[in-house]
Amino acid sequence: MYRCKNPICPHLIFECCNRIFKRKEHGCLSGANKPKAVEVVLKFAKLHDEFDFHDEEQIRSYFDEILFLDFMKYSSRKQPLLP
Repeated sequence: MYRCKNPICPHLIFECCNRIFKRKEHGCLSGANKPKAVEVVLKFAKLHDEFDFHDEEQIRSYFDEILFLDFMKYSSRKQPLLP
């Protein structure tokens, strides 16, 4: 399995890559170079190794304020991504 805990789930990685690939043009990260886009997304995910978004004490050690957003809009999907 995984060697260390990471809150960035495979579904989020897929959604990020999928959004990047569908972009026609973007100043920071274009979908034209798919291997580079995947590399950037995976490096972003790697930054979160050993981070637990459910551990409020850990979160507050990095941030003064916390804002919770349903970025992936999981709550509005007809079917959950996982069974």
